[in-house]
Amino acid sequence: MRLGNFLVMAGLALVAWGVISWFLMGNEGDTFYTDVTYNIFYLVMGAIVLWSGTTWNPEVRRPWVKIFGSIFGVLALLGWIVSGVDAPNLLITNMETADNVAHTVIALVFLLVGFYGKKDDVYLEPPGTTMNI
Repeated sequence: MRLGNFLVMAGLALVAWGVISWFLMGNEGDTFYTDVTYNIFYLVMGAIVLWSGTTWNPEVRRPWVKIFGSIFGVLALLGWIVSGVDAPNLLITNMETADNVAHTVIALVFLLVGFYGKKDDVYLEPPGTTMNI
């Protein structure tokens, strides 16, 4: 799978999770408790990842996949550190064990793809645009 295709699929998944999370907002302590901050984070990250897969130059994508993986890695690490603290345990949001597992898996996938993924030599340019970032 090419890097651009991976980013498109990952971006769609993150945006979908951000949208679905609005309907899963429950009580603190629930397995998949989400809040507004959490939902906005996933929508924004998903949109950036999706945008990077469709419009960014292939030479720019690989370093950004590593950056995305690092962001989720730091988020996972912080989540594991504060998971025993009362909510909100990470400034304005709450990190549950399910969040920490998800962020760890997302970080590992992005970092593995960033360091060991197939070279992306195809520039996916949307129709009617000539944007090279």
